[in-house]
Amino acid sequence: MTLVTSCIRQPLVHFLIMGAFLFVFYLAITDDEASEDGHRIVVDEPTLLRFLQYRSKSFDPNMAAQKLSALNMSKREQLLMQLVREEALYREAGRLGLHRDDYVIKQRMVQKVEYLARGFGEAEQLIDRNAVATYYVENISRYEEPSIATFAHVFVRGLDDNARQRIKGLQQALSREDIAFSSAMGRGDRFVYHANYVERSRDMIDSHFGERFGAKLFEMSPDQKRWQGPVASDHGYHLVMLFKRDPASVPSLDSIYPRVAEDARRVALDQQTEQALTDIVSNYEVTFEGLPWAETLAWQTSDSDAG
Repeated sequence: MTLVTSCIRQPLVHFLIMGAFLFVFYLAITDDEASEDGHRIVVDEPTLLRFLQYRSKSFDPNMAAQKLSALNMSKREQLLMQLVREEALYREAGRLGLHRDDYVIKQRMVQKVEYLARGFGEAEQLIDRNAVATYYVENISRYEEPSIATFAHVFVRGLDDNARQRIKGLQQALSREDIAFSSAMGRGDRFVYHANYVERSRDMIDSHFGERFGAKLFEMSPDQKRWQGPVASDHGYHLVMLFKRDPASVPSLDSIYPRVAEDARRVALDQQTEQALTDIVSNYEVTFEGLPWAETLAWQTSDSDAG
């Protein structure tokens, strides 16, 4: 029983089962005989230029030819890979009797094959705890919770000498009169955003005050009885009463296990789906006509060439 279960979980077995399903379904809906060249993809320059025009949504053959000429070999290779992949998946969809000579329908048919491959894998994709733990360690930065701060501030607009004198005067008055933050909100100028920030992230604080303010704030030690500063921002000077500051942290795997497990399952499914689609494309022999620069590309070599 263990051997059978192990075999069922193998991606290759999944693909073979999916292939058998597609073949049976194809026989059920069409009596057409496959063409001798059904697994031979011919790519010539007009085909490539049409593909490029559809991809760029700009239907100008001359412009497409110029764009193709301007592409370096790496970009040309990517373009050819996209075209061949699309054509192979399109023909696979055509085997199901869905094909029509229309680019929009062609795209939809390709999507149907992709969805079928993904849906089959989705039903079978299982991730054990060890795999989830490995994924968590390898992608731990994705789960980092940002540093946060809770503080109040008094603001003086501007960064000139007058503004600096005003903020120093306010600091002396607030300290001398021992004014709590709740009573200090009427002092100074009106800030464009908020007077109080509760458990706000460094990114948000930077977006409101600027990076230099954020850097200074997260160097401070919390003190609920003292107005610290003055601290310069993109808007002016601030006196800050910092109540709490928590550094960035990563939650334990147990505390976020469902989230990590779903992420790991999705990535594994993406990889399995991509492999299934790549296997479909590899079944086709690709011939380039009138594209001498494409003949030197190593990616076009398939198992059929070796045979």
